[in-house]
Amino acid sequence: MKITVQFRADSSELLKAIQGLQSKAGAHNRLNQLSHVDFRTLENNRVEISARNILADMKILADAEIVSSGSSKIPILWFSDIIRQSDSESIGIESTANNQIQVTCGNQVHTFNAIDQQSSAFILPTNWLNKRNWKRTSPAFTISFIVHAIFVIYIALTITTKLPTESISIEMVNVPLPTIRKIKKPIVNRVQRRVTLKPSLRKTPQPQVQITAPTQVAETAKLSTAPIHRNFSRNPELPNRIPDPMSTTAKLPANPREYVLKRSSGSPTKVKSGSGIETGRFRAQSQGRKDSKGISSIIETTGATDSADLSSSKFQDLIRVPDNQLGAIIVGQGKDVQGHIRLIRLKHSLSDWWQDPTAIPSFMTWLGDHTLLKADMKFEGGALPLTDRKILDAPIIFMTGHDKDITVGRNMVKGGPLTDGFSSEERAALREYLVERGGMLYFDDCGFNGLFARQVEFELSQILPEYPLKHIQYNHEIYKVYYELSVPPNGGDVYWGSENKPRASKFRFHKGITIGRRLAVVYNRKDYMCAMETAEISSRTMLRMRRSADVHRFMTNLLFYTMKYGGNVDRSQYKN
Repeated sequence: MKITVQFRADSSELLKAIQGLQSKAGAHNRLNQLSHVDFRTLENNRVEISARNILADMKILADAEIVSSGSSKIPILWFSDIIRQSDSESIGIESTANNQIQVTCGNQVHTFNAIDQQSSAFILPTNWLNKRNWKRTSPAFTISFIVHAIFVIYIALTITTKLPTESISIEMVNVPLPTIRKIKKPIVNRVQRRVTLKPSLRKTPQPQVQITAPTQVAETAKLSTAPIHRNFSRNPELPNRIPDPMSTTAKLPANPREYVLKRSSGSPTKVKSGSGIETGRFRAQSQGRKDSKGISSIIETTGATDSADLSSSKFQDLIRVPDNQLGAIIVGQGKDVQGHIRLIRLKHSLSDWWQDPTAIPSFMTWLGDHTLLKADMKFEGGALPLTDRKILDAPIIFMTGHDKDITVGRNMVKGGPLTDGFSSEERAALREYLVERGGMLYFDDCGFNGLFARQVEFELSQILPEYPLKHIQYNHEIYKVYYELSVPPNGGDVYWGSENKPRASKFRFHKGITIGRRLAVVYNRKDYMCAMETAEISSRTMLRMRRSADVHRFMTNLLFYTMKYGGNVDRSQYKN
């Protein structure tokens, strides 16, 4: 008898391997129940234990003492029962050439007829019909069979009772096909006949009509000699009027010098118009001269070389800060004002102080187009450091810049290396400007992460420790001093990091420092300078999206507030 495979393995390890295969296959699912297990010897004294069913193919390796290499297929239930009932620690499996499987457990020997690979496919369905499965499924099968049988009988009875009892006679009739009658079309003679018109329809030459122009006849109106009769009263009734009393008493002044006309203190100097005696505002026309134009001389000039037009544009040119100096002048009352202010940037070493170079010139143009306030930067190139004493005469100072890493990373440093803060001299100068000179500092953050803004906030706390930086409430006068603004306008900060897609602003409030009753510092994180630029830059948001009219209105309020309450401003001709 030829042995095809023979090996010996630990019984507990074999049982554990078979249980593992059953667990993988889903022993609780009847469709996944295993029928046979395959043993195949490998090298290094290893045995591959595998099983296959409809849904899966599982393999487990186990240690064994191999006597003869080969493979064999054993029924899994039969083999599992042998292992469970055996008391031996090892089990020997031997398969012969005549399909005999011999399992040795100690002194017990179990024999089974092996099957080949082709017949194993037919064993799985037959396993369903064993006694154990039949006992489990027979009650359910019986109940299901009875229910289906009752349902079939009910359907059959229902169909039988609803069939018609009376028969209907049917007779087949052959209907003849209809005949189609063909109608021949008449033949039409297509010869065209000649038509002769009657004499009354022929064309006749029209007679020429001569049109003569009407004669022009002169008409003369004559006066009628017939009298016109009208009735009127000889004694008409006049309204009762009492003549106004007239006094001829003149009150002469005690001092004749009171007749001297003085120039009004509220009018600009050297303004003349018309002819006659010179007053502070215009020349009153003399009534006794031959060339007198009467009251018209008040509004019309006589062509004198020293006369000036009092229109708003020419008069506004007279309200101007003298050249080569900083300052501001305001004339008028309330919001009905004219004025001029000279602006300056702060040249500092904390960041790119020159950023948004077209913003302030754009604002100056907008200011001239929409208000009677004028502004320029015609002083020292428009920028001064705090170490220059001339900056203390400025009504307002503009300060801006990016975070230090952005300034350095984009190579935007100008005028030397950047520093971490103001020098002691710069701090002393800024304190003198804000506290003693009554100046206004406007800080505008260009972005993005607030590093530069926190640096400026720290400097302000060191310079003005007794004046804290607080939120500016929406009811503050700076939002209503010239234009009515309910909230701070959105600026360029809504585009930080999002290019052309705006986001909600993180900064609901402006911050400020109040000294006494005057707002001396406006601390803005909303990047208004970017919203006033006129230059299109490829690395930023499109210009048409970031320019804001409301930002220009707020900046107008800021300037008017500075001219109304700040230092270095001539308000001698302004009434609040």
